Amino acid sequence: MAKTGISGNIPIDFDDSKECKTTGYHNNCGPACLTHFFAAKLQSGEIQQKFSNDPQYQLILRTFQEYYKLPTLPTWDDIQQLFASYPVPTDREAIFGPVLRLAIAKTMQEEPDLWWAEGSAALSDYLSRGRVDDIALPIFRTNREKFEELAIKNISALFEKSHEPFTSEETLLAAQQLVTKKIDDPSEAQIAEQIQLQRKNAILDKLVEEGRQYWIQEDGGCQRYTRYLSDQMNDVMISADQLSVFCKALSIGLEVYTPDSIAHATEHTHGAQNLPEPGYTWLFRVKNGGAHWEFEHPDPDYSVVEHNQHYPLEYVDEIFYANKSLSGEFGIYGEPQYRVGESRIQDVIRQNMNQIAEAKIAAQLQVPETMSAPIPMPLTTALPPHAKVADKPGLLSRLWNGTKDTWRAFINLFKKTAPPSTEKPLEQQHPDERKTVTDADDNLKQRPKSVTFRYKQEQMTINVPPTSKPAEGIIARIKKRFFSP
Repeated sequence: MAKTGISGNIPIDFDDSKECKTTGYHNNCGPACLTHFFAAKLQSGEIQQKFSNDPQYQLILRTFQEYYKLPTLPTWDDIQQLFASYPVPTDREAIFGPVLRLAIAKTMQEEPDLWWAEGSAALSDYLSRGRVDDIALPIFRTNREKFEELAIKNISALFEKSHEPFTSEETLLAAQQLVTKKIDDPSEAQIAEQIQLQRKNAILDKLVEEGRQYWIQEDGGCQRYTRYLSDQMNDVMISADQLSVFCKALSIGLEVYTPDSIAHATEHTHGAQNLPEPGYTWLFRVKNGGAHWEFEHPDPDYSVVEHNQHYPLEYVDEIFYANKSLSGEFGIYGEPQYRVGESRIQDVIRQNMNQIAEAKIAAQLQVPETMSAPIPMPLTTALPPHAKVADKPGLLSRLWNGTKDTWRAFINLFKKTAPPSTEKPLEQQHPDERKTVTDADDNLKQRPKSVTFRYKQEQMTINVPPTSKPAEGIIARIKKRFFSP
């Protein structure tokens, strides 16, 4: 373990041998670090076992659904299956990093300390100096109109106060304050300067409080800032404070290390800039070199060398990007011309997740490879189309009363498994070839009258209407049965 600190002999808890790289894609390196933490805990099954129903973890799943515009809420097992399909770490960052950024922004909207940690400092700087530091630029950009309004009020109030005579209360208070500064016999000029400082601070406090009220109101400063923060296309870096607050809500103790904190390590900090409050489930260590986040992998058996090969020190053009096993499907590390756009990534992942959802339905509903003859069963005749859940047991009852999205997925599955029609579509038939249903009786006799779906001890039979296309007929029957008002 490395040793440094003021004495040069303090053990540093961050293990450099486990340090994993991340991309700087849209300054999303903070959420990228957390993406790999989630991937590790999903692979081990710990998230599924401990936090499947936790509200903060459910927030992330809802955010995933929102970002990718999915019809149904995914589970953590679904996310793990998706990660397994994309083993290249940069692809995982492209998939999950934007979701975590959006979830962080949502969490910040509910965080009361965000004003004191970031908002008030940005406003105070602007009112005092007429500018803000780079890290506060996103707050200023999203609230510029209000900041400038308060700046005008500040200048106006200072000008008015400068023409008012000093009161005896102001003079006495200024003298007392100068004594605390070891100035026992202040001059009139020193007292006047101190009074002006008092007035300036009083005006500033009043305007900062006005800014706080604006910050917390609906569509106020906080919501404007967090909306801007949530969009990775704005290239805003997630701060250490924001990542810490988010991790705390997830029962993750985040230790942040910087070159300065390591250089000034003590026996208490062991190089960490901050130490998480006790009570967390997992510990996660990240390192911020000033403009980029990297992390210590939580799995001691994880191959850091294999991970870091996907982040070469020098970008190697076509050779690197032509090898998808290195650059990944989305190519977000390195040169912009090789990257897949965000909208394309969303389309691909949406398709992947829909396939995962359909596969789950296929595993539950054992659809026969060929349509079977009808099997007697009481469900098809005993239950009305809009019976209540209590009237029907098990999975089939959940599907019976399921959402339209569930049945759309089911219908898509059936389209894939239904036998193809051997007849030409009606519009492609010659007039002499077209038959009415009556004329086609002989042909219809060759077709099954129904399709039966089985699940464990349950089964459901859908009657096939007299149509020239079996698959479309069953789909029409399903739609009529489950979608009709």
